Order: sequence, then C-alpha cells, then structure tokens
Amino acid sequence: MPDFLYEWPIWISGSAIFLAILAFALTCLFLVRRHLLPHLDLRQEHELYRATLVQSMMVFYGLLAALLSVNVYATYADASRTVSKEATGLAALYRDVSSYPEPARSRLQGKIRDYVREIIEEAWPLQRHGRIPEHGVTMVDAIQDELTVFEAANEAQRALHAETLRAYNAMVEARNLRLDANRDGMPALMWVVLLFGAVLCLFGACFFDVSEPRLHFLFQGLLASIFAIILFMTFAWDRPYRGDLGVDARPYQIVYDHLMKRHEATP
Repeated sequence: MPDFLYEWPIWISGSAIFLAILAFALTCLFLVRRHLLPHLDLRQEHELYRATLVQSMMVFYGLLAALLSVNVYATYADASRTVSKEATGLAALYRDVSSYPEPARSRLQGKIRDYVREIIEEAWPLQRHGRIPEHGVTMVDAIQDELTVFEAANEAQRALHAETLRAYNAMVEARNLRLDANRDGMPALMWVVLLFGAVLCLFGACFFDVSEPRLHFLFQGLLASIFAIILFMTFAWDRPYRGDLGVDARPYQIVYDHLMKRHEATP
C-alpha cells in the first residue's frame, strides 16, 4: 500500500480503500453488463462452469488472504510484545540502579529517565512516520559508559552490578528488535498479488447472468465490501508502528509515570 495512506487519519484511509474497491467493482459490473454480457453465449449449461470457476477463485483468494492476514497480525503482535519487553527491561534497570550508591545512582537514574522521555517524545513520532530514530543510540551508550566505570565496593554491590548489566543487555536486545520492526511489512510483490487477486475475483463475479440489475449490483457491492475489509485489515496491521492503529508508546509512559517521575525533582 502507498505510504501516504499511513499519514492520513485511519477513518480517511479506511474510507479511501473501501470507496476505491467499491467503485472498481460497480464500474466493472456496469461495463461488463453493458458491453460484454450481451455478446456472450450465456446458455444455462454454461452457468455451472461459471459458478464453479468463480467459486474456485474465491476459495483460493480466501486462503491467500487468510494466510497473509495471520502473518501480518503475528508481526504486529510481535512488535507489541517487543515494546512491552523493552519497557519492562527499562523498569527493571531503573529499579536496579536505584540501589546504587551516590553519585552513580542519581547519574544513572537521570540518564535512564532521559532515554525513556526520548522514546516517548522523539522516537515514537518518528516511527509513526516510518523513520528510524537515531538519537537514542548515544543515550544508550551513555548509560553503558556509566555502568562500565562503576566500581563495586563489596560483594553485595558486585552482585547488584552483575544483575544490572543483565537487565541492561536485555533492554538493549529489546530495543534493537523494536528498531528492526520499523522495517517489517509485506513485500510489494505480496501486495500486488493480494490486490490483483481481488481484482480478478470481482471481475469474474460480473459474468453471472442476473436478470435483475439492482440485485446484481447489490451482490457485487457486498462482495466488494468484504474484499475492502480484508485489504483494510491487512493495511492497518502491515506496519506495526504506522497509522492510528499502530503500536503506541503507552508501556513506556506507564513506566515513566509510575516509577520515574517521582524522582525527577530529586538532585
């Protein structure tokens, strides 16, 4: 699907997809009934073949659409879990460094808070527009530098530091997976197959000899509506962070509000 559709509000994008599919289906039916059906041999014995052919097309397209939809939603769900994993990792990391001695504790808490605010206020708006945020790299490196120079004074601090490093590595792993998910999406060829399959099915449905035109247009409109719903659903989940239905930054906001915000004014 074109990227500009993700920049529109979801109701506008959904309406555009629905109207485009419906307009194609009804226009195609009008042209076929007007220019092709009067010149075709539509004897009754041919009706079974036409019905079987169109039904076969619908079955194959339904299987394709179902497989793609399941795959797209699985990618979307994975991205959502990755976001929750990173937010949870940041919460664990923040709690660990809160047990460090001063001044390392305040410095680490401040750097982690700044990073979470960067995700919410800078990184997420960029991801909404399909761009990969880069500023967070330096902030993550700053946290690592602070952890690297810390020297434990006793066995308890060494154990705490080892656990903190594990939490940091888990957070970094989740962060990398989140950034990689910005590249997720169906290949252009799969979109071509999905759209072309819908066009073929709607075109094939035009060749039934329905004597009542209004009934034929009604059925064609209902069929187009089903295809529009399938395409819209695939479109909405295809890019995990794009559009109004994309994965949001709520897990980070919860961690920040419930855990970090109360320490902001602490020197």
